[in-house]
Amino acid sequence: MTTSIYPLQFIKKGIRYGLTPALALAIATSVTFAQETPAEEAQEQTEAAPTAAEPSQTKADETPQPQAQEQAEEQSQQQDSSKSEQVEQTPDETTKTQSQADQAPSAQKQEMKSKQEAAQEQLQKARKRAQEAKRKLEQLQKQAETSQESASEDTAETTSSADQRTDQEVQQRLQTQLKRQRVLDVDNIDIQVNNGRVVLVGTVNSPLAKQRAVTIAESVRGVRKVDNRLQVMRPNQTNPVQEQQATDNQIREAVMVALKEETNIESDYIDVTVENRIVTLEGEVHSRMELLLAESIARRVPGVRSVRPELDIQLRNGRDNEEIAQDVLEALRWDNLVNAQNIKVDVQDNVVILTGMVGTAAEKRRARMNAWVSGVRMVDADDLEVSPWKDNFTEVTPERETRTDEALQVAVKNALMRDPRVFSNNIMVEVLDGRVSLTGSVDNLKSSRAAAQVTRSIYGVTEVINQITIAPNATVNNELLTATVRDAIIRDPYLDRYQIGVNIFDNKAYLTGTVDTLFEKAHAEDVVAAINGIMQVVNELKVEQTEGARLPYNPYADQTNPRDYDWYVYRPATTTLPDVELKSEIESELWWSPFVDSRQILVSVENGIATLTGVVSSTAEMRSAEQNALEAGAKSVVNNLTVAR
Repeated sequence: MTTSIYPLQFIKKGIRYGLTPALALAIATSVTFAQETPAEEAQEQTEAAPTAAEPSQTKADETPQPQAQEQAEEQSQQQDSSKSEQVEQTPDETTKTQSQADQAPSAQKQEMKSKQEAAQEQLQKARKRAQEAKRKLEQLQKQAETSQESASEDTAETTSSADQRTDQEVQQRLQTQLKRQRVLDVDNIDIQVNNGRVVLVGTVNSPLAKQRAVTIAESVRGVRKVDNRLQVMRPNQTNPVQEQQATDNQIREAVMVALKEETNIESDYIDVTVENRIVTLEGEVHSRMELLLAESIARRVPGVRSVRPELDIQLRNGRDNEEIAQDVLEALRWDNLVNAQNIKVDVQDNVVILTGMVGTAAEKRRARMNAWVSGVRMVDADDLEVSPWKDNFTEVTPERETRTDEALQVAVKNALMRDPRVFSNNIMVEVLDGRVSLTGSVDNLKSSRAAAQVTRSIYGVTEVINQITIAPNATVNNELLTATVRDAIIRDPYLDRYQIGVNIFDNKAYLTGTVDTLFEKAHAEDVVAAINGIMQVVNELKVEQTEGARLPYNPYADQTNPRDYDWYVYRPATTTLPDVELKSEIESELWWSPFVDSRQILVSVENGIATLTGVVSSTAEMRSAEQNALEAGAKSVVNNLTVAR
């Protein structure tokens, strides 16, 4: 039996990939055993055979395994040739040999043939064992590579960022952000953080609140992934999801009515079923955004525990992969909330594959949403890594500096066509030095506001002038509009517990009553603004919590910007921190913000008034920085930040 260096190569390779010497030796030994066994078994099988077979078996032991049987047959042919020559030279011996062969029992020949076939079968089995052992080693090598890459990434993040925060600090930051929402009872939510992976456990009062908690958590810097284990419990319940106020049939009817009222959804193609307050949506939609909109509407219905969107996306037109990839890249590059510099896009059979790196879990979700351009049937972002501690802020590159008003105009139009809340060919876009003017008409006030918000999210937009009008609905009278608005408020899980007065006059809705928070006041206006025929909302709702209260705004979670509410004026707290402490708080807020590169901003504070100076990459970043300063406790902000162009 010969010795091969093949096992030694396995051992060295295994150790190089992080295996222990003992484990590498064990795997290499299994491979060696599987390779050497066939030759040994073949030798044992042929020791009892006639001497004429021995030379060929010896040759098989000395040759590589795949050629052993072939060499044996070649040797046998050479021996037959030699015998033939001997027959020609000695006829007497030939006659004698032939006579002996005729006398040999046929059973012995059959036995030799059976042994050869058995040896061949054993050889094939041994080859399979060797291949299986090699496959296992390759799997272990891949696992070792993955572990090494993960370890190197963690090490790189630890060493590259001296400001990296601990899980406990991430947990505290997340708790602060959830408290600021006011509509989320943080006392009923338990937050667990392990290596940036967040688990939310507890109860909330609606599916909308459940989704909002997740979105807020995903936008916190340091969060890689969110495991949502929150349960829905109505305020008057003692056990999660035991509501008996609405039956499944009543919930189904309410969902169907809500879908039909949304003009951006073709509700006739959607089937609604409800079982144990779990809503299932089946049928067809024409885009991913339409699917998400239908899911969001179903969540708003009181009594709904969860929503399962099982809708098929029927593409309106076929497009090639290169065209889709270009549209996805453009959508990512123009989005203020996504840093496309570190994202790679590949498209195969209308499936978009995103790889690379983003800074937050919310940014990853946003990138996925942007990838759903026309013609896409699926988006795979599993390999898009969330690396919260790496430098992932957008730099002002020459590519972005040279973008023209014409290119900005095209980007805004494309973004408006992708959003199902807008999706209108009736909106005209004009751009001058980054200032965007929107004109035209849409079906409802919410679509108009959505158009403004979408435009603000485009990189390079410095100001939005919204002159979009609401198309009047001549078939709807005031009485019918009043009933529709009241039903919409009653169906909403944030508002159903309040006594909100509704009056309609000349397609203008007047809201009166009292709610607890600014968020609920704004949300009530959003609900009414989505109804066709409402051209204006006069929001006269009073708010119990006013002192120091700000209307929470998160671009990832909120569909309306606070500046779209003409009634909203921020009222600062009557007391403030000392200037030194306030400066530190503002700097901390800026560092934690996923929307701001705090390294480019200088903060000074005098008598509670904060001054911000420096250079930012967009108007959106400039406004986010101002919001951070107010959230930290500043009485007011002097915003001297400049936008690099």
